[in-house]
Amino acid sequence: MVMLRPNQGGYLRPFGCGMFIRDFLLGLGPFESLKIEPAKGACQEDIFYHYKLALHRAYAEDATARESEARVRAGLAAYTPEEYAERADWHLRHIPYKLVKSRYHSFRRYFHYLKQLRWVELTGVDEVSVMQDVTGHHPDAHPRKLYRLTKEGIRLQMRTGQIHSA
Repeated sequence: MVMLRPNQGGYLRPFGCGMFIRDFLLGLGPFESLKIEPAKGACQEDIFYHYKLALHRAYAEDATARESEARVRAGLAAYTPEEYAERADWHLRHIPYKLVKSRYHSFRRYFHYLKQLRWVELTGVDEVSVMQDVTGHHPDAHPRKLYRLTKEGIRLQMRTGQIHSA
């Protein structure tokens, strides 16, 4: 996965947000993320967290691959699988949270579009938020609402960040 900078706009992502959301809600565990129960669904906060973590993992693997290629060009041996995993883990631990420019507000807007298109829907089940769980019931705390794909959302194929009808 090579990260290229386009002439205009921001950085390209190794995978699209829409593709990640669809595969995550299908329970496929995309890009080594958590596998969920599709019928139960997940809340937006959890989906965003796993999306950002998957972006960080992809960035760490790219950085390690570039290092390994530089070693080969310099006449040194390429990383062994153990060294490669260790270097990828090192990069993952040292990536600043905001390095991969994905922001929660943009994610929420994107998710809102999916709701408007009726590709995701509420499951009708709410989870107690941490604020409510730790301090007892707090009147300002909102419950976490779980979402799942609709039948239309399941039918869609999302490729390279573009959404196409199957």
